Amino acid sequence: MTDENTIREDIVKALQSVYDPEIPVNIYELGLIYDVKVNKTKAKIIMTLTTPNCPCLLYTSDAADEG
Repeated sequence: MTDENTIREDIVKALQSVYDPEIPVNIYELGLIYDVKVNKTKAKIIMTLTTPNCPCLLYTSDAADEG
């Protein structure tokens, strides 16, 4: 069984592969990910976008989900 810290690290690695479409920096390094919480088989990612009306909302959130 994989522990929650290992799962969290895997999620962070996946988030580091999601890049902001307008800036060549991943969303984790940009500081858009506030927290990653793992509870047994569920994960909760608290994140924000670069601007409130970000035109890439669907792209970024879908890419983070697929990570």
